[in-house]
Amino acid sequence: MLNLKYKRKHRTFDYKTRFYDAEKEALNERLSRYEQDGKDKTVENSKDNIRGSFKSYSPTPTDRALRSKFVNQSNIRLIIIIAILCFVLYMVLVSDQVLSIIQNN
Repeated sequence: MLNLKYKRKHRTFDYKTRFYDAEKEALNERLSRYEQDGKDKTVENSKDNIRGSFKSYSPTPTDRALRSKFVNQSNIRLIIIIAILCFVLYMVLVSDQVLSIIQNN
Protein backbone atom coordinates (compact mmCIF):
# COMPACT_ATOMS: atom_id res chain seq x y z
CA MET A 1 0.00 0.00 0.00
CA LEU A 2 1.03 3.63 0.02
CA ASN A 3 3.64 4.64 2.48
CA LEU A 4 2.87 8.27 3.34
CA LYS A 5 5.26 8.44 6.24
CA TYR A 6 8.43 8.20 4.11
CA LYS A 7 8.08 10.50 1.15
CA ARG A 8 10.95 10.75 -1.28
CA LYS A 9 12.67 14.09 -1.30
CA HIS A 10 13.31 15.80 -4.58
CA ARG A 11 16.82 15.63 -5.91
CA THR A 12 18.88 18.76 -5.58
CA PHE A 13 21.46 20.04 -7.95
CA ASP A 14 24.49 21.51 -6.19
CA TYR A 15 26.42 22.87 -9.14
CA LYS A 16 28.41 25.97 -8.35
CA THR A 17 29.08 28.06 -11.39
CA ARG A 18 32.63 29.04 -12.13
CA PHE A 19 33.64 32.13 -14.05
CA TYR A 20 37.22 33.05 -14.82
CA ASP A 21 37.91 36.75 -15.03
CA ALA A 22 41.53 37.37 -16.02
CA GLU A 23 41.34 41.11 -15.33
CA LYS A 24 39.99 40.57 -11.83
CA GLU A 25 42.65 37.97 -11.08
CA ALA A 26 45.40 40.32 -12.32
CA LEU A 27 43.95 43.10 -10.17
CA ASN A 28 43.89 40.87 -7.08
CA GLU A 29 47.47 39.82 -7.78
CA ARG A 30 48.60 43.47 -8.06
CA LEU A 31 46.74 44.40 -4.88
CA SER A 32 48.33 41.55 -2.97
CA ARG A 33 51.77 42.61 -4.21
CA TYR A 34 51.19 46.20 -3.10
CA GLU A 35 50.03 45.01 0.32
CA GLN A 36 53.25 43.02 0.64
CA ASP A 37 55.40 45.97 -0.48
CA GLY A 38 55.08 47.62 2.90
CA LYS A 39 55.88 44.41 4.78
CA ASP A 40 58.95 43.04 3.06
CA LYS A 41 60.93 43.90 -0.03
CA THR A 42 62.59 40.86 -1.57
CA VAL A 43 64.37 40.24 -4.85
CA GLU A 44 61.59 37.94 -6.07
CA ASN A 45 59.00 40.60 -5.34
CA SER A 46 61.00 43.12 -7.35
CA LYS A 47 61.30 40.68 -10.26
CA ASP A 48 57.54 40.17 -10.21
CA ASN A 49 57.00 43.93 -10.30
CA ILE A 50 59.26 44.26 -13.34
CA ARG A 51 57.55 41.36 -15.14
CA GLY A 52 54.15 42.86 -14.41
CA SER A 53 55.16 46.22 -15.83
CA PHE A 54 56.37 44.61 -19.06
CA LYS A 55 53.18 42.59 -19.40
CA SER A 56 51.02 45.65 -18.95
CA TYR A 57 52.98 47.49 -21.67
CA SER A 58 52.67 44.72 -24.26
CA PRO A 59 50.56 45.85 -27.22
CA THR A 60 46.98 44.69 -27.30
CA PRO A 61 44.38 44.95 -30.05
CA THR A 62 42.89 47.91 -28.17
CA ASP A 63 46.12 49.86 -28.62
CA ARG A 64 45.32 52.74 -30.99
CA ALA A 65 48.46 52.51 -33.12
CA LEU A 66 48.13 48.77 -33.59
CA ARG A 67 44.43 49.02 -34.35
CA SER A 68 44.98 51.73 -36.97
CA LYS A 69 47.68 49.56 -38.56
CA PHE A 70 45.23 46.66 -38.81
CA VAL A 71 42.54 48.91 -40.26
CA ASN A 72 44.94 50.26 -42.89
CA GLN A 73 46.00 46.75 -43.89
CA SER A 74 42.36 45.71 -44.16
CA ASN A 75 41.51 48.73 -46.32
CA ILE A 76 44.42 48.05 -48.68
CA ARG A 77 43.37 44.41 -49.00
CA LEU A 78 39.81 45.49 -49.78
CA ILE A 79 40.95 47.94 -52.47
CA ILE A 80 43.11 45.25 -54.12
CA ILE A 81 40.21 42.77 -54.16
CA ILE A 82 37.85 45.34 -55.69
CA ALA A 83 40.44 46.23 -58.36
CA ILE A 84 40.92 42.57 -59.28
CA LEU A 85 37.15 42.03 -59.52
CA CYS A 86 36.75 45.12 -61.72
CA PHE A 87 39.54 43.89 -64.02
CA VAL A 88 37.96 40.44 -64.33
CA LEU A 89 34.57 42.00 -65.06
CA TYR A 90 36.11 44.24 -67.73
CA MET A 91 37.82 41.24 -69.38
CA VAL A 92 34.56 39.30 -69.42
CA LEU A 93 32.59 42.17 -70.90
CA VAL A 94 35.20 42.97 -73.57
CA SER A 95 35.68 39.38 -74.72
CA ASP A 96 34.19 38.42 -78.10
CA GLN A 97 32.18 35.52 -76.70
CA VAL A 98 30.12 37.71 -74.41
CA LEU A 99 29.55 40.27 -77.18
CA SER A 100 28.41 37.51 -79.58
CA ILE A 101 25.96 36.15 -77.01
CA ILE A 102 24.53 39.63 -76.44
CA GLN A 103 24.20 40.31 -80.19
CA ASN A 104 22.48 36.96 -80.91
CA ASN A 105 19.74 37.60 -78.39
